[in-house]
Amino acid sequence: MNRALLCLILSLATGPALADGDGKSSLIDRGLEAYHEAQSLTERDARIAAFARAEQLFSQAARGGNANADLYANAGTAALQAERLGPAVLAFRRALAVDPDHARSRRNLAHARNLLPAWVPKFGGESVLDTFFFWHRSLSNAERAGAGAVCFLLASLAFAVAIRWPGRLARGLGVVIATAWVGLVASVVVEARSGPRDHAVITVEETFARASDSANAPARFPDPLPGGTEVVVTETRDRWSRIRLSNDREAWVNSGGLELVFGPDGDR
Repeated sequence: MNRALLCLILSLATGPALADGDGKSSLIDRGLEAYHEAQSLTERDARIAAFARAEQLFSQAARGGNANADLYANAGTAALQAERLGPAVLAFRRALAVDPDHARSRRNLAHARNLLPAWVPKFGGESVLDTFFFWHRSLSNAERAGAGAVCFLLASLAFAVAIRWPGRLARGLGVVIATAWVGLVASVVVEARSGPRDHAVITVEETFARASDSANAPARFPDPLPGGTEVVVTETRDRWSRIRLSNDREAWVNSGGLELVFGPDGDR
């Protein structure tokens, strides 16, 4: 990747979208100061420490009920510069959970995934929604639900007209609108079922995947899972989580080594 493209990918958002709340503004300002300070440093350890401090400040600002995709993206960008791949991937995933159309997070997440070892299974590519409902990312869930309600009403009116005054035009129009309604409803339902409620990211530098929920169980893979590995949590027992990788292979890891994209109550 050339230097110009890397600078584009790792750029920060500094516009008014970040300044929503006095408490957040202070954290954001300090985060920006730490980030720009890190950029001016030449000594590696000091530079990484400053980027890590910026990541912490952006992450702290992003917590709470007013999650902001730009803040998560900034935290991820700083984490990448601090060579913390796990927290970077987690931050970009959270940014996209807030705003699925956040272009900067999509670019940076793709870049972060490319930094993982080749043997690590990676999420990404087209989902069922992207394949069958290619337009779904242009509308939010609320917008699709509202459009679905309108389509249902219009389809009902068209069929009522077709029954009262039989004709191909009204009947055909009703079929077209009803098809649109089915597509909108299916898009909402499929996304709700396939959303990242149980998705998590390995955030420690590396963790051993075990065949069962015990530190004495044999290793599931020859190498430990590196930070930044994306998984789906299928079961938890005490301090252990059963995970599924994107290639459907399963293993057990210590729960302290991963973090959910969504918290247990749906919060990030």
